[in-house]
Amino acid sequence: MFSTIQSDLIYFLTEYWGQAFAFATITGVLLLLCRWFYFRWKKLPVPALQGRHCYRAVLWYLFLFYLYMLAAITLFSRTPSSETYCNWQLFSTFGASDWQRIFLYENILLFVPLGLLTYLLFPRVRRLYRAWLLGLCFSLLIEITQYKTHLGLFQVDDMYNNVIGMTIGYGLGEMMVFIGRWFCYCLQVGIFGTENTV
Repeated sequence: MFSTIQSDLIYFLTEYWGQAFAFATITGVLLLLCRWFYFRWKKLPVPALQGRHCYRAVLWYLFLFYLYMLAAITLFSRTPSSETYCNWQLFSTFGASDWQRIFLYENILLFVPLGLLTYLLFPRVRRLYRAWLLGLCFSLLIEITQYKTHLGLFQVDDMYNNVIGMTIGYGLGEMMVFIGRWFCYCLQVGIFGTENTV
């Protein structure tokens, strides 16, 4: 089962990484240009690039790359089907068959990067209920789009699993921020032998 999940992930990455790379690059350049024009229009000095700006730029690039991969996996890679229905029964697909268990794990893994990246990029999302709400909205948008375009079935289980993945990503982001702050604190107090003399 896990080998199937691994092969699916490898397939989607190898199939769509080029398109995701192009999307993230073009969109990132456009966002930078919009930022530059905004400061010029307001007649403000364009802030000089600092370390934190590069850090956020990398996060934004990864976020754009992920968004395209998410759309590719849930929409672009599918073909329309005549079968459309809504499954409102919670836990109806849990353990029903091997392929449904595979979809369960894949739906969880699919939203882990969303929880991680939104936590690191948007400080206002750093409340668990907000992460749940954001994950639910993203998942609901995907489910409705799949249903309306006949690219998938509307299933409450999928949204539940997506929110679980969002929660895991949120936890990973919180852990990374905690470790980063602890590491900076250790550097300041000289635990690693590099005491700050400022």
